[in-house]
Amino acid sequence: MRLSFAQFWTNVKLEELKWSNDCDLRNICIQPTLQLRLINILNNETISKTLNVNFDKQQTGETHLISYWSEGTPDMIISTITINGIDPDYDFTRLCDSTGTIFYFD
Repeated sequence: MRLSFAQFWTNVKLEELKWSNDCDLRNICIQPTLQLRLINILNNETISKTLNVNFDKQQTGETHLISYWSEGTPDMIISTITINGIDPDYDFTRLCDSTGTIFYFD
């Protein structure tokens, strides 16, 4: 079996963030940030972008994560999104929420 790998670019676009009024994150996550992470499963190379989050207003405007990959194929790129912040009761950094693995290019 012969595998073919090439260099390539990806562009992931986050168009907007919407929070429901009863979102539990408002109570358990102070100073929240959203981290969009792309991971090449061939070599574990990771590229990420972090955004400040405001639960009180809808955030619009496109955010792009443009990435260059030196090996692999687009279907080897996976993504996770996490919301990180500070615990309001104990004042330590915590993972507030996360997605499962996302396959954008599958």
